[in-house]
Amino acid sequence: MLGEAEFAVKRAEDCGVAAEELQDEWEKILFNQFHDILSGSCKKSAAKEAIRQLHAARSSADLKTYKKLKAKAGKQEISCDEDAYIVFNTLPFAVKIPVEIETFVYDERDELKNGSGHAVPAQLIEPSVHCHTTRWIFLSSFNPLSSNQFYFVKSDAGTHLTSISKVEESSSISNRSVKLRLGPDNLLDAIIFAQIEQEILMRPIKLLVLDDKSDTWGHFARAYDDVIGEFKGEGPSFAQLGPILNTLSGRLRYGYSSAEVEYRLYDTLDFLEMRLKVRWNEDRKILKLEIPVNMYLERRIKSQIPAGSIRREADGMETPLQNWLKYEENWQFGLAQKGAFAFDAERSRLRVTLVRSSLYGYDQGNPVNPNLLYDRTDQGEHEFTFRFFAAKKIDDERLTKQGEILYEPPFVIRESASK
Repeated sequence: MLGEAEFAVKRAEDCGVAAEELQDEWEKILFNQFHDILSGSCKKSAAKEAIRQLHAARSSADLKTYKKLKAKAGKQEISCDEDAYIVFNTLPFAVKIPVEIETFVYDERDELKNGSGHAVPAQLIEPSVHCHTTRWIFLSSFNPLSSNQFYFVKSDAGTHLTSISKVEESSSISNRSVKLRLGPDNLLDAIIFAQIEQEILMRPIKLLVLDDKSDTWGHFARAYDDVIGEFKGEGPSFAQLGPILNTLSGRLRYGYSSAEVEYRLYDTLDFLEMRLKVRWNEDRKILKLEIPVNMYLERRIKSQIPAGSIRREADGMETPLQNWLKYEENWQFGLAQKGAFAFDAERSRLRVTLVRSSLYGYDQGNPVNPNLLYDRTDQGEHEFTFRFFAAKKIDDERLTKQGEILYEPPFVIRESASK
């Protein structure tokens, strides 16, 4: 939430909102940077208030961004007779990204066109809610801090470029850049990138559950390695196939917790995207995503820090994580992410820390009283996005930009032609 709030205010600044208009948002963010709040070493009510303030800062910044972009969209000449969708890239660099539009107005009989009147290849995918809505996905390139215009029309015979996703039970998908296969637990069992033409996993990926009886601050706990279980697949995995996007999705469960995972391969984009939603209800445990990279790491792992990067020892110690990390040997493996906060690495084993349900405000010097009621941190629903890269060389700048793209997706504004 802290990162999302920061990126929201930064985006507002990039879109022309004056610094003095964002003073209140920055004050809320900076006030809640204090490490004893969100870590749970204060009481639960303090953490809830901090989250409310961060949500408020983000919502306020997003509203100010919307007003700035709405004014810009209103000055554009609309290329159609009905409504147009003005899609803004608010990042200060050029991007080619997937864009999704969800609507209850248009369906598979309609065709997507850009501002120049050219048909745009698009794919109908599963909507976020099944209530007379359709969701479209397409790829578009944007200049820095720019916008593109799109609109729907009834298609002409022979020019229809809209595809409907084909859904089927499957455990593998591919595009021209990546092939992947799932194991019985609906987690990645094999990944092959065309650029290096080799398997990048030494063994299947796992969602591991670790016991954690350390206190809130993790005093004297330099590493977490007490694995007591793992999430297991629940039912088959399903593929959603089309010319723009291929996906695999499945469910998992452990104890009182559940997870949903979706793997995405976009046409012409050379990475694998993994979206993970976890409903975490465990007590004093840690959840880690283990990625056994098929590389014996002789050198230190490289990871992002504020305003740069650092090389860290792959010694199994718990380490802070910002938006990306990278293995570098004969070939390179990169991971850009949103949602996780720490990792540990040991030779070919990478473990990304997702959630940690310790006790609020518990100091190890005081014994836990079994007769008292304690609040737990991190219980509830959490969402994560990971992008996997593998190539002979991966630039740090590219991973930095990918992290920013995850936090700052395109901004879509619907503009009426009858204004």
